[in-house]
Amino acid sequence: MKTLRHSALVSLCALGSFALRAQVTAIPEKIDPNDSLVIEVDLNALDQSQEYVQNLTADADAGLDIYIWTWRPKEHPAGHPFENGQGTTPWKNSNELLKMTKIAERKYRYTFKPTLIAWYETDAATAYANDLFFLVKPKDGGGYGSPDRKSDDLSVPIDPPATDRLPAWKFPALPQQNDAIVVTYENFREDSVYMQNLAPDDCYLYVECTDTAGVVHRPSAYLQVGNNPDLQMDYIGGGVFQKMFFLEEIFNFSTPVSIKSYKFIVRRKDFAFGEERVPYDIAGEVGCP
Repeated sequence: MKTLRHSALVSLCALGSFALRAQVTAIPEKIDPNDSLVIEVDLNALDQSQEYVQNLTADADAGLDIYIWTWRPKEHPAGHPFENGQGTTPWKNSNELLKMTKIAERKYRYTFKPTLIAWYETDAATAYANDLFFLVKPKDGGGYGSPDRKSDDLSVPIDPPATDRLPAWKFPALPQQNDAIVVTYENFREDSVYMQNLAPDDCYLYVECTDTAGVVHRPSAYLQVGNNPDLQMDYIGGGVFQKMFFLEEIFNFSTPVSIKSYKFIVRRKDFAFGEERVPYDIAGEVGCP
């Protein structure tokens, strides 16, 4: 049963970089409730002096599945598809939809998608006010007179953004290979004099990806982007452009390819002086399910 509430505020790390003894990694590090969120838990970093943690790690070492059990920003009621546990003894019967993915020995991942607030069926304000609280456990968490088998209570802060995001950004923050991606460009907020006041037909998107074999793919070379109508961003009014696409479709692979990373650049149709682009790349790694 959920007995001890230690409210352990966990360390957050950027993707690919783990702080010493970090119990939990949140990806992306700066959480947007309107986007998907990946939580990774390292059982090795839990307090192994606690009997219930020893029981949890013993179950993990024995090959038992590990589940997330969460109650904030909102706990789903009994009967909901994402209820924590099912039946008359829910603590002993975790929901299969809350099973975590094992990514290494004693390390597990869970993805809240399509967005964090959609998963919890709440709103961003509630997420900011309550943060994210959870623990991890095997399917049978003990209790009901038997020793518990679980982590301490874990929490991840969800803070409102302190500053505006850049004029060009993508959604989702951690796309998977088969996701639809939307790149939005608020040209009316642009500081670069080379990109200000774009005409409705003057905004294009350079796209590039690198596969797991290190091969770079692009539908058009950078200097030829303006000649490819498939790379023109749609003008939706008010100085805002958008482009929605699927990674696999826009590259039109002739054979199956596993994408490792991507890069997008918002630019003008014509490229004369080398400055007709936003002064940053939209880049990152392709996420895992």
